[in-house]
Amino acid sequence: DLRVTTFSRIKSLMGVPIRRVVTGCQANHILALTVDGKALVWGRNEDLQLGLGDSRNRYQPTRVPDIANAVDGCTGLAHTMIITRDHAVYAAGKNEFGQCGVGRTSKTVPTYKPVAGNIMAVNCSAGKNFTIIADTTGHVFAAGCPEHGQLGNGTEGRMLEKAGKITFRNQSAPILIQSPDLVGKKIKVVECGQSHTCAMDDEGRLFTWGFGGYGQLGHDSNKNELMPRAVAFFNNEVGEKPANLPSFLWRPRPKVRATVIAAGTSCTYAIANRQVLYMWGITKRSGESTMKPESFADLSGWKCRDVATGTSATIVAAGDSTITWGPGPTWGELAYGPDGPKSSTRTRKADCIEGVEVAQVAMGSNMSLVLVPQTKVNAEYLESAPVLDQPELEGAAPASAKKGRKKKKASNSDDGKPAKKKPTKKKK
Repeated sequence: DLRVTTFSRIKSLMGVPIRRVVTGCQANHILALTVDGKALVWGRNEDLQLGLGDSRNRYQPTRVPDIANAVDGCTGLAHTMIITRDHAVYAAGKNEFGQCGVGRTSKTVPTYKPVAGNIMAVNCSAGKNFTIIADTTGHVFAAGCPEHGQLGNGTEGRMLEKAGKITFRNQSAPILIQSPDLVGKKIKVVECGQSHTCAMDDEGRLFTWGFGGYGQLGHDSNKNELMPRAVAFFNNEVGEKPANLPSFLWRPRPKVRATVIAAGTSCTYAIANRQVLYMWGITKRSGESTMKPESFADLSGWKCRDVATGTSATIVAAGDSTITWGPGPTWGELAYGPDGPKSSTRTRKADCIEGVEVAQVAMGSNMSLVLVPQTKVNAEYLESAPVLDQPELEGAAPASAKKGRKKKKASNSDDGKPAKKKPTKKKK
């Protein structure tokens, strides 16, 4: 079994100061940004999403050549974006829908190319086949496939290519997202799920758009939103006290504003006032959807600092504990150890890192990462933690990924269900 079931130090990164580690809810690759501005990538690479010019998987963090002063970035299903200190954006990987935003569609973008439009970026996030970018002025831009409204431009971009075949008007260069709800707002953080986006402005207000089939937009509805719409729960204002109401009876609902957001495949999380964790959407497709933001009961009383979510699993940093949960199948990302449970629908501490102050958590499709600062509190753990030293293997992808499996037809479907087989006539 090659699964890593406890948090382990990556040997080649020991002694390398890391600013931030980035992955996405559908990604099987990772981007790490060092304090001195280097960009390191590793993981799956069949669509050249690492931007290294070839399709060979990397098992060790590998420096991206020709990219300096990297400060932020994001990873989609099979593409990667990097933002530099001067606010330039570069993209590599799968680009069939224009999700790299380089001004053209192509099967892939093999090495990092500048994103079109001279956007001065401060933050970005990527979904299955689209990318969202926030710039220095608080405006938001989108590139890629508009199928479920995830580009926020007021349309799903459907067009009839020929009889019986619908295609979509993909955007290969970033377009400005405009919405009445964003007028006067300055967006500073964006988070993408598979086909939806959550954006946070400089005051902690939240706005969502895209696919809403599981309630992940937080509007108490399962409808798609084609433009950014304010999430009422995080946009409330304190009204004036009625003149005929005594002051001691006046108990207005305080403003609820977010400080951290995370988007999963079909859910959204936010940490808000008093470090309370809120969730809406669904993590287990056979479960019941939460259609609007609700405080996460299992972590009631915990002071949550960071949250990330993958395909179905979630990781939270709270106090000096790291808490994970997720229904099966999981692949070790819950960090319960080789003898621990393989999955858990209830919150559970990752004992292997208990008592450690974690600066950041991240979660991809089937892996989780924590950034542990070198402090006195963490010194003992860092000295005794297991070390992961994966050997590099030759080849573009494991043989099991290329042989013995039937090739699935490409689809933008968001329901996660396999296509229905056509009935076959029995021979008489």
